[in-house]
This record gives sequence, C-alpha cells and structure tokens, in this order.
Amino acid sequence: MKALVSGMIFLGLTSLGFAQENTNGIQTVALEAITVSANADYIKTVNDARTPEVVKALHLKAASFDPTSAKDFDPKENKPYEAVFKATNGSLIAAYGPSGAILSSQAKFSNVTLPVSVREKAFADKEGWEMKGNHYMSTYVDNTLVKLRYKIHFENGNRSKRMILDLR
Repeated sequence: MKALVSGMIFLGLTSLGFAQENTNGIQTVALEAITVSANADYIKTVNDARTPEVVKALHLKAASFDPTSAKDFDPKENKPYEAVFKATNGSLIAAYGPSGAILSSQAKFSNVTLPVSVREKAFADKEGWEMKGNHYMSTYVDNTLVKLRYKIHFENGNRSKRMILDLR
C-alpha cells in the first residue's frame, strides 16, 4: 500500500514537471512589422536639429510614399515622378526615380516655429525686436542638402529688418 501511495505521489509530481515549458530563460516577443524605406538616407540628410517639426513630418511623409504603387507611375519613363505634399503653411515637392528613391526635393514653408538653435542665432543682438514672420526653404539634390535657408522679418516700432540665415 505504501508503495502504491508513493508511486501515485511520484507520478503526480512528474506530470507537474512536464507541465512547465522549458525555454532556458528565452522569452518569445512578438514584433511589429517594420518597413525598410528606400529613402532612409534622405531622412538622415534633410532632418536635423535645425529642421522645424512640420517640415520633418512632410519629409517623413515623402520618404514613406511609394510612387511605384501610383496609377500614373511608369518606371520606363525617362523623367522623374513628381509628388506634392502639403501642410497648412507650406509644401514639399519630391521627385522620385524608377526604383521609388527620392532624387530631389524642395520645401517651402511660412511662419514655422523656429528650432532653438535657429532662434538663438536669429535673436542674438536683437533686444526689443519682434519677429513678424519667417520663411523656411530647403533643396535636396543627389543625396545632398544643397540649400537650407531661413528668412526672418523683424519689427521694432516703425523700423523693420530682414535677416537671411543660410545654414548650408
């Protein structure tokens, strides 16, 4: 009888041991789908600390766009495929090659929130002056940011000044 009870206890304990999954400390993690863009280098080139947030958002939208899925895209055509991306205060025009990579882009925006580094340069030695407006312009061609410019309009009473910051 003791042998039967001991056997039943042993059998019960061994079944509990097999109920646990042996993962050797490794846990399974589900990952979200990741899309690798042909335009990752474009984003690295055109976005930095001097780029306004609204512009960064349109750059990302242009880089994420797949022109090869557009109805009027023809990879055999010799001229680049152009797409226009708009925000409330500006736009970005991007030209895509046959593979869907961005060949060039032009961005123009008005009255953007100036990044801190640009704001510090613009307002240095301008005590008493008030910014009345600004324009942001950038041009990207062949993997190079060839133009990055801010035009800022200041007023102080009845006097006004325009400042151009060429950051390229």
